[in-house]
Amino acid sequence: MNRYQTVYGVYRPEKPKFTIQSNIISLKELDTTLFNVKMAYHTYLKNYDGLLLRDVMLFSDDGRFCSFMMSEETRIESLIIEENPWLMADEVGFYVIQNDTVMVEYFTNFQGGQYHTFKGVISNEEGLRIFEYYQGLGRFKAKINKPYRAFLNPIEEVFLH
Repeated sequence: MNRYQTVYGVYRPEKPKFTIQSNIISLKELDTTLFNVKMAYHTYLKNYDGLLLRDVMLFSDDGRFCSFMMSEETRIESLIIEENPWLMADEVGFYVIQNDTVMVEYFTNFQGGQYHTFKGVISNEEGLRIFEYYQGLGRFKAKINKPYRAFLNPIEEVFLH
């Protein structure tokens, strides 16, 4: 797989294979485009050392998706991001919404780079409930289990600096 690195050292595919935004020829073109957050969700978990981790998912108003982990001291309901989340995120891709169902395809830096997909239901009261996770795209995908990402709460406020 041909890839490039962003200024933050995370990998992106040179020739993306997304089916949701199949017209995207290069992700590099989007590296300089502002990421306007339309929806934001998070969940908290602890790692094996007891460190509190915050799993964040952001959805832009132009159909982009990004996700990343942050270490936190305490649970908070707002999010402050100093850098462009599209450039620093470990997972980037695209989404579409049909009725209350969101479908996401993203590239992750895991094991040198893989594509993952998921489907979930969005509710203003309850947040994002993810009910299907796959590794791969299209008909070449395998179901995977990510129980810590089954339900994410809405983030009340997002501040981009």
